[in-house]
Amino acid sequence: MKFAVLGSGLQGRAVAYDLCQNPSVSEVALVDQEIKSLDTVVLSLRSLLKRDVLKPVQLDVTNQAALIEFLKPYDVVVSAVPYFLNLPITDAAIASKTHMVDMGGNTDLVFAQRERDQAAREAGVTILPDCGLAPGMANILAAHGIKQLNHVDAVHIRVGGLPQNPEPPLNYQLFFSIHGLINEYMGRSIVLKNGKRETVPTLTDVETLHFREPVGTCEAFHTLGGLSTLPWTFEGQIQTMDYKTVRYPGHCAQIKLFADLGFMDETPVFVQGKTVTAREAFAALITPKLLKDDPRDIVVVRVLVRGEKAKETVEVSYEIMDTYDAATGFTAMMRTTAFPVAIVAQMMGDGRISERGVLALETAVPTEAFIEELTARGIRLQGDTVPRREAHAHC
Repeated sequence: MKFAVLGSGLQGRAVAYDLCQNPSVSEVALVDQEIKSLDTVVLSLRSLLKRDVLKPVQLDVTNQAALIEFLKPYDVVVSAVPYFLNLPITDAAIASKTHMVDMGGNTDLVFAQRERDQAAREAGVTILPDCGLAPGMANILAAHGIKQLNHVDAVHIRVGGLPQNPEPPLNYQLFFSIHGLINEYMGRSIVLKNGKRETVPTLTDVETLHFREPVGTCEAFHTLGGLSTLPWTFEGQIQTMDYKTVRYPGHCAQIKLFADLGFMDETPVFVQGKTVTAREAFAALITPKLLKDDPRDIVVVRVLVRGEKAKETVEVSYEIMDTYDAATGFTAMMRTTAFPVAIVAQMMGDGRISERGVLALETAVPTEAFIEELTARGIRLQGDTVPRREAHAHC
């Protein structure tokens, strides 16, 4: 199998690392426009790898004709670039007849990709958007929980990436693209209420929840895109479904103040002879404040599925708490975002995912095999099924 990974940032390098571990993979092309940073990343990765199948490639992925030609020899392409580039990359993958997986994060864009379903089927390729952490791994775990029950009433997904040593004022640290982070905080979240799709504003409905140490007490609130296509897939079948992002207490109120004041707006403004957007300025200002020298982080995932099994009301729960890996230098956010993407990509490459078209994770990915692959990478899942009367509050 031959893979191409677009983007050599934190997530792209972790995807490339995972792909290179598979003895069935003969080549992993790591693609970036900046050759100096790419060479540095490749040198670092090669020090961790036992097999020399990694190939640096300098390419501007926005050059559509060049991208199509480049992708033709590869079985699967992984998009690890900002989400807003995924639609033209989808078109390039279809044109080159290359399977594709991306980290997504914007549901509107996913539905634009879904409009290419027929073209993907005709090209004989599989496109799977939103395959990172959340959307991504958390959605697959939810689908697995749904399969365990005869009837499902509610699904609650809570996910967050947290610094092990939080510092004020935001008690947060940037572990992935600032553009992706701001995108999550803006707009409206899609949920299921009374079996129907509804929208709720992001940065609302703050709740308190508790995790085992060292995390402790946190808050969770609505953000954009975490459920991806789940509400459409299960509308009319499940009464309640929601997704919330986990942060240390107080974070939501601070971020909401910036949002309410317009700091995340994309409308151009004219300032001292220059046209900028508030979001661009905000991203430029806040990024250095959220970048720390300490890479140690924690990712928490909690998925609760309530319903009926064998005529008994039960709650199925899955929980992951992953931490920074000193051996590889990979953050928990890298591991829990990039490794699920790499797992899905390899399932596409080796035929375990064989359906063609632009698909939804919850219906396309074999969930048991996926969980086995997570475990093999040291991402440990704690699962339980208990009678509803014994189940803890969902937060």
